[in-house]
Amino acid sequence: MNDNHCHRAWISLGGNQNSPISTMRQALRALADIEGVHLGQVSSFYQTAPVGSDAGERFTNAAAALETTLEPDDLLKHLLRIEHDLGRVRTIHWGPRILDLDLLFYDNQIIHKDDLIVPHPAAWYRRFVLVPLSEIAPDLLHPVKLVTITELLRLTEITPYTIHLIGSSADLELARAAAAPFPQITIRQITSLADVRAPHSISIYIRPTEMITFEECPLLTRISLAETEAKQLQQTIRDLFTAALGDVVCIEPAEEQSEQGF
Repeated sequence: MNDNHCHRAWISLGGNQNSPISTMRQALRALADIEGVHLGQVSSFYQTAPVGSDAGERFTNAAAALETTLEPDDLLKHLLRIEHDLGRVRTIHWGPRILDLDLLFYDNQIIHKDDLIVPHPAAWYRRFVLVPLSEIAPDLLHPVKLVTITELLRLTEITPYTIHLIGSSADLELARAAAAPFPQITIRQITSLADVRAPHSISIYIRPTEMITFEECPLLTRISLAETEAKQLQQTIRDLFTAALGDVVCIEPAEEQSEQGF
């Protein structure tokens, strides 16, 4: 590999059908076989909470570091090809799946295209991404949030897990209903930036107030659900809470993987 044109990339792996660990090992071998890709450190395998009412059984997740001479678009094409080759069929959004391969970061680049957004737009609050990634890249700086992966993971561990909600009273009731399985969550409806208190965990923007636009929400933790259909809003909020707070349990340490190889 030509070091003069070498880039660092980080990916997440996940799945909950057939034999997820075996499938992810096959995916890692396929990645290592691609010209212009060197497989670096791989995290432990973790069992994680399923996200979405149709997601099925618990998932297995991991993260991997790559060195590559490929451009982001070409790397993404290979990830999608490997998913397809190993049996991934895209049907239900947030449904059961054989394999997910997501491009999380590519150097410190910020990319916004119709088919590729880097950094991955939801990686900053999802524990099933942050826990394995923090194992292999704790000091990686998120180029938008401007904090490390370790700090983003710490935000998911603050108790109470404080939600700043920008929306109507009806939105507040939906959010509280969605938070029922998560006793560590406290939800505060705020109407101005003067209401913001630190530390807090996520700012959820649902609809504008006279005082706050989405752009004015705290950059580090803001997430917009303004385009979410009303009938899907409560489930979407619950999915967000599950992704941010769901259990992440190590089921195979990285050193055991090294012994078995990929």
